[in-house]
Amino acid sequence: MDLEVVRLSAPCRLLDDWIGPGAAAALSRRGGSVCRVLSSGTLQVGDDVVCSQN
Repeated sequence: MDLEVVRLSAPCRLLDDWIGPGAAAALSRRGGSVCRVLSSGTLQVGDDVVCSQN
């Protein structure tokens, strides 16, 4: 599977509504990445990640 990182993402403020007050603050600095799928495949926890720049 090939992915392209499009942008970094911060925890959504809606987490406070869905989980409870303070949820978004508790996850600050623990955001993730928004990725575009370039080729299909299966991604599992523990898979190796290889970073390359074009």
